[in-house]
Amino acid sequence: EEIKSNLPEEALKEVERELVRLKRDTHSIETAMVESHLDLILNLPWGIHTQDIQDLREVRRILDEDHSGLDKIKERILESVAVRQLNPTAKSPILCFVGPPGVGKTSLGKSIARALGRKFTRLSLGGLKDEADIRGHRGTYINAMPGNIISAIRKCGSTNPVFMLDEIDKVGRGWNGDPAAALLEVLDPEQNFAFLDRYLNVHFDLSRVFFIVTANILETILPALEDRLEIIEIPGYTPLEKVRIAQLHLVARRRIENGFPVIGADRETTDLVFDDDAISKLIYQYTREAGVRNLERAINHAFRKVAKQIQSQEPVQGIIRITEQNLRQYCGRPLIIRHTFPEILPCGVVPVLAVTDTGGEVFAVEVKISRHPGRRKIIVTGVREPKESRDSSNKIAEAFENAFDSLTGLDCILFDTLKELEEIHGPLLIKGNITNGAIPKDGPSAGVSSVLAIYGALRRKSIKPTPETLLLAVTGEMSVNLDYITAIGGVRDKTLAAHRAEVRRLIVPKENEPDLEDVPQEVLRDMEIKPMRSRWEALIYAYPEDEEFIRSYLERRQQGS
Repeated sequence: EEIKSNLPEEALKEVERELVRLKRDTHSIETAMVESHLDLILNLPWGIHTQDIQDLREVRRILDEDHSGLDKIKERILESVAVRQLNPTAKSPILCFVGPPGVGKTSLGKSIARALGRKFTRLSLGGLKDEADIRGHRGTYINAMPGNIISAIRKCGSTNPVFMLDEIDKVGRGWNGDPAAALLEVLDPEQNFAFLDRYLNVHFDLSRVFFIVTANILETILPALEDRLEIIEIPGYTPLEKVRIAQLHLVARRRIENGFPVIGADRETTDLVFDDDAISKLIYQYTREAGVRNLERAINHAFRKVAKQIQSQEPVQGIIRITEQNLRQYCGRPLIIRHTFPEILPCGVVPVLAVTDTGGEVFAVEVKISRHPGRRKIIVTGVREPKESRDSSNKIAEAFENAFDSLTGLDCILFDTLKELEEIHGPLLIKGNITNGAIPKDGPSAGVSSVLAIYGALRRKSIKPTPETLLLAVTGEMSVNLDYITAIGGVRDKTLAAHRAEVRRLIVPKENEPDLEDVPQEVLRDMEIKPMRSRWEALIYAYPEDEEFIRSYLERRQQGS
């Protein structure tokens, strides 16, 4: 009777139908299938749920205890709790955390579950290629199984857990269906109140589940699925934030995991403490990442080394302070060789900012002009091959060619310059290259940087002609005819990457100016960021000695129009 009272009417009818099948004289295989089906139905947590923590201050305290920063996400969670208090029947949000590896997306899900007082369950979607992994197999098949969603709900024993779906951007597609399309029913609040697992064969209400989805990039997510998600970006951390995270969380966690502090036979305590300068050196010389995963590994290296000394009965002092001076002794030699830009940049070299799976990166657009024995030719290297691109076209090559045409076409600013060069040297070979060729690229906002690099190569100008000139980096796409610098994404990640690379001047699209509010103030204070609307602003800013040349061309063009 207790089981009957919890089961919804549809599930009760299914149980009664299966019991009738069991009473018949059936084959042993069919009997086992029916028993397995009944076991699933009766062990699902129908109507069982945990009570949320109602005190918003307590929720905030737990979130702050587990993670530093991330104020936007914490505010979003508090809003959800407040709405749930006002309307207990409100649908749970479906959040998508997007960010590079190591920024704490998965651990944040566990923290949210603890803060809300809910159970936590997790499913990794990386490499999933079978639709049945989501919706289950039909019960008529031998060895049929329920889908991973229903299986996870049964294991956690609650209808309102925090359910984390990791790596949704890495869902595959095989001959037996598209799991990403199957997730539409799970992650759509208008459908998931009646989710149908084929094996269960009974609708199950997922509307109370707090779904959290994680991804490194958005481009590979099914557009219809992305439309159902509330995207929250978790960009990389600044060096100051990393130091704070290391001192508050990483060192303490590594201390516990490695069995420290160690109390010896003489009752002397052995432990490790890290200076801020040592953490900073680990950040700059031992790791290159947007998150803190490799930083934690570097910290763990010191704990392992001291643990080995203790167990080998080597003499070890009490409290070991890891400083910038003795860091090599405990953490080994620096692992990262940072390729810095020279004090004087050659003509035609412009740093460009991009966002990759691992966060912001600083590349360089390089343009070299030489003679070609045939006719004029343009080559772009260091990018994704056309056959590897998602849409069979190379966006960077197109941006480079458009930039060249916009500068050297008929009546354009460098038409006469190109004509004079070819009269002297003959047909030219214009070779463009994006550095770090081992990293595939198909569109790191290279339009404006291509314009500046081509201009510098043809005019024999440098954006950093003296050691005292601050290094400049660029991001932004360029329209073909309107001369507008169009908006791009990932401004925070790109700005942090520029700051890490010691870039102190930055050109961003004017339309992206509101995005600068997400950049930490300590980074903004250290940089000169110029939001710009047209290519002419960018050219004058990058090549101030050519201002008169550029303005006279604009005046002639205006008079001619």
